[in-house]
Amino acid sequence: MGLRMGKLSSSLSLALVAAAVGCGSSDDETQPKQLEIYSWLTSGSEKAALDALLAKVSEAQPGIQITNAAQDRSDIAQKELPDHIRAGNPPDSFQVVGGAPLKEWIRQGALEPIDSLAAAQNWNSGTAFPPGVLDSVSKDGKIYAAPLNLERGNTLFYNKAMVTAAGFADGPTFENFFMVADAIKAQGKTALSVSAAGGWTITAALFDSILPAQAGPDFQKQYFLGQSTGDAQQMRDALTTLGTMMDYANADRMSALWTDAVKKVCSGDAAMLLLPDFVKGEFKTDGCDETMVGYVPMQPAATPTFIYVGMTWPLPVGAPHRDMGLEFLRITGSAEGQAAFNPLKGSIPARIDVDPSSLDPISQITFRDFSATGEVVQLGYPGATPSAFQEAAATAMKDFVDPSNANFKNVDIVLSVLRTQYVTLTQ
Repeated sequence: MGLRMGKLSSSLSLALVAAAVGCGSSDDETQPKQLEIYSWLTSGSEKAALDALLAKVSEAQPGIQITNAAQDRSDIAQKELPDHIRAGNPPDSFQVVGGAPLKEWIRQGALEPIDSLAAAQNWNSGTAFPPGVLDSVSKDGKIYAAPLNLERGNTLFYNKAMVTAAGFADGPTFENFFMVADAIKAQGKTALSVSAAGGWTITAALFDSILPAQAGPDFQKQYFLGQSTGDAQQMRDALTTLGTMMDYANADRMSALWTDAVKKVCSGDAAMLLLPDFVKGEFKTDGCDETMVGYVPMQPAATPTFIYVGMTWPLPVGAPHRDMGLEFLRITGSAEGQAAFNPLKGSIPARIDVDPSSLDPISQITFRDFSATGEVVQLGYPGATPSAFQEAAATAMKDFVDPSNANFKNVDIVLSVLRTQYVTLTQ
């Protein structure tokens, strides 16, 4: 793998020409400006959103050649990225969840602080980014990444026609989920659309919705801070609920991608879906809008709760085209860039000064909830836990929902894994 990622034959190369403006480059002026990124947003609504963001870069930097080295090979690319960075062969930026995953890179000394850029764009003014969002990209008072979006994790989408036909015109809630599921199952239909092809969909979507709704957001936060025990009773109870949900799930869940799970709800093959709210973009791509698909947060009845994860973009030490990397981060962190990206992605901007009128109706509700008085807002599982914990939990929970696996619905096996990995939450 001696070739730089931008030279990989399978990578996407976008050459876009416009009038010359922007930050300029220290690269040889006779050479074309280049930007190499690593992003897993490579299909459907996600690719459309990334393309819209990169188009803003091209408007600011004429003739720039933009390469997404993860295009068409994202699963392999995610595994290779750490090796490239540790070998001193990083991209100019890469997609990473804010919080614990980003801070792992900071601790390794792999990222440059970008405080000058943050200061130039007034990120700390209080009118651009909420303090909690900046905390997720900061360490020891320094900012290391540009926050791009927020995805609400504790969300349930449902096919309105199916749920209404089952006798629940007001839609499901966490409290009546199994009543709705039973009514739909009695009609011979699939109540819950699940994707388990990747274990992350179980841990970062289903379980990250069940835990705060059932145990409460305070317990979830305490657990992720390492202030509980790895096998706490609340974890056992949430896993039991997850296991019961599998009685209502699609039989092909172990091979279904998250996009397949969305399609099932849109087409009426299944009634409900527990995935982060970025799937709104995919629903739109599939031809479903808010008149056909409803959305409710999974939260305790008396505690409005907003569990979120944010996509961020850092500047690696040794970025081959550092000036263009900074230019990309400038646009990523700007209101203009976030207004281009988020309506297509189905997420909400990380900035609070973006006009929400460009967002879809459900995202406008999400945008409002994020800053509502009394709302408990906190990082979800993907941002609050380190990679070692996530990898182990994803494997264990994938087996847990697989009816062909010997550990199907074996709560004790999952708890033993979590107990072993729990120490990583405080490292």
